Amino acid sequence: MTKAEEENRLLLGEEDFNHNHHHHHKLNKTTLEAIQTDSMANNPSLDNDKQFNTQNNDIKLNITTTTPTTTSPSDHANTTKKVVAVLFWILFSALTLILNKLLFSVLSFPYPITLTMVHTIVCSILSFLVICVFGWVPLVKQDRSIFFTQVVPLAIIFCVNIVIGNTALEYIHISFNQTIKSTVPVFTVFINVLFLNKKYQRLVYASLIPVVGGVAMASFAEVNFNIIGFLCSVVSSGTTALQLIFAGLLLEGGTMKKMDPINLLLYMAPTSFAILLPLSFASEWGGIHQHFAAHPEQIGKASLILLGSGVIAFLLNYSTFIVASLLSSLAMVVTGNIKAVTNIVISVLIFRNKMTVFNVFGCVVALGGAAWYQHVTSKKPPPAQTDDSNKNNNTKNASTTVLEGNQATSASESSPKNNHAGNDSKSDLLNEGK
Repeated sequence: MTKAEEENRLLLGEEDFNHNHHHHHKLNKTTLEAIQTDSMANNPSLDNDKQFNTQNNDIKLNITTTTPTTTSPSDHANTTKKVVAVLFWILFSALTLILNKLLFSVLSFPYPITLTMVHTIVCSILSFLVICVFGWVPLVKQDRSIFFTQVVPLAIIFCVNIVIGNTALEYIHISFNQTIKSTVPVFTVFINVLFLNKKYQRLVYASLIPVVGGVAMASFAEVNFNIIGFLCSVVSSGTTALQLIFAGLLLEGGTMKKMDPINLLLYMAPTSFAILLPLSFASEWGGIHQHFAAHPEQIGKASLILLGSGVIAFLLNYSTFIVASLLSSLAMVVTGNIKAVTNIVISVLIFRNKMTVFNVFGCVVALGGAAWYQHVTSKKPPPAQTDDSNKNNNTKNASTTVLEGNQATSASESSPKNNHAGNDSKSDLLNEGK
């Protein structure tokens, strides 16, 4: 036998040995399983013990893998910060309304253009300090080319809106004014459908029914109803919607960058002041001079309230910026509606204006309809509509930066955190008298 044949035989023998060893191992394993099965058949308690041990092991596994949830001190600190910010936001909103109403009703200072002009001066100075001097809020730079074509028209609409709204506050109570301002969604949908051919889902149209019905009930039951104040408040709601849509179209075009309330003040307030100054000088300064000449004792008090309301209006915007960075879009919707109700309750308690049961019911229905509208419009569109939804979100985000200064009911999406969802949230831009 050659050496090659010897190696082949040895190799074949090793393979036979491995095959026989594997076959013997399988046989032993099969025999062992058969013996275990036969033993369990003769003694069922063994099977029960096996199941019990398996369940016990599962229980031990679940116990060891489950960890209790605990709240860290940082979570408590964040919650406290959110609560404090929301409380200041609501407080500044109520104070702005109350101080303006005091000027009109208590001090008999019926000069809404001058009031708005003073607010624009104060907000211009404070927004410049916050952004350009202290750097507490980053500056959003806009191209100079868009100033006359976009910022100035927006400032004109804003001035008309605020002045008319303050005029309404001169004739009607804050509670009635806030109820009427809940009709802003009605005008928004009307303008979008009639002039921009925009379509809404049925739930949006349905949400407008309680808004209109509630305002009608509140108007019918208003004890101190005044036709001038009512019409001014309605027109102010319409200009608020127009301002909302116009800002949205500007942002949708991609030329105007999205701004938070403080940056918006930095651009809008000086422009608004330049618009209001000649109007105030031509229409109100003569009456102001005569008023203080007849009542010199009111000069100090009126000046203090004017400046104080301007500072509060700015703090309202700054608190909006803080709250928007802390809360989600949905939380802003909820707190915004709470803010509107709080304004109504505080105004009733301070100014003692009478509200009948029918009047309160109409107010609740109108605000509920506005909240429903905000909830429906804040839902994210399906993924298939990504392109259209991006445009809609841009429109909503732009409008939100400007609206709440005129409606004082909702929230702001000015922070990047909240850009993912729209809530009809709005900035409290110069929220005087609204």
